[in-house]
Amino acid sequence: MLLNYNGIIVMKEKTVILIGNNNKNTLGKARSFGEVGYTPIVIWVGPRADLVKYSRYIKDYYDVDTAEDAVDLLIKKFKRPNVKLLVSVEGDGLIAELDKNYDRLKDSFVFYNAGEQGRLSMFLQKEVLCAAADKCGFLVPKTKLMIVGDCDHGLKYPIFTKASDSYDISWKSSAHIIESEDELLQLYAQLKCPDILLQEFVVKKNELFLEGVSINGGEEVYIPIQGLYHRFPSNAYGSYGYFENAKDMKNWLITQKNYYD
Repeated sequence: MLLNYNGIIVMKEKTVILIGNNNKNTLGKARSFGEVGYTPIVIWVGPRADLVKYSRYIKDYYDVDTAEDAVDLLIKKFKRPNVKLLVSVEGDGLIAELDKNYDRLKDSFVFYNAGEQGRLSMFLQKEVLCAAADKCGFLVPKTKLMIVGDCDHGLKYPIFTKASDSYDISWKSSAHIIESEDELLQLYAQLKCPDILLQEFVVKKNELFLEGVSINGGEEVYIPIQGLYHRFPSNAYGSYGYFENAKDMKNWLITQKNYYD
């Protein structure tokens, strides 16, 4: 329901539009929003939405085939004068599609963005992320973006291969630990992507991960979740991690040192 207070349109009920697909946990997000008083409306992209559509927290549900269809439905069905609805998107591919349509959506919806059309998709490129991390003072493994088939990378083996962007739906098939040029050539023969990112492989005792969000153009950063991996197999890129509420990072790492060494 829309209410008009002295010409300002507001929502009587807090509404959130969830755009999801089979790769992510839209069902859990609908429950989380619902439990704090929001009314979720789901736009589901692609197959296998059987569980999501029966959530007791969801008010309305829509099926579409592609990310482009989701954006078109969003504009046609939910764009309203002087009203901005919250849109929460699951998966980098869907996020990139909204970013591509930033100029069409920015006046009617609140969604993940970097302040201008296409800029968020730029930061979904792993090479760009590595350069940004290096600029911020982090130690980043030597990295090179390669055309599939090219072995002239100049990196020391073993190397770690990964998809060049974070919304490649086949990124798992691109992630490998490679010990030699022969193994790299064998991997190239299996890949269907035009390029791939190579990094010098680092043998890690553990891996710290942080989950956060920035607002107001990056002026404010909120990090509610942190974690470490409990088990770190040598032939994988991480598994069996524990998520916890964020704490004082320095003291937390000291208390975890003996357990995770």
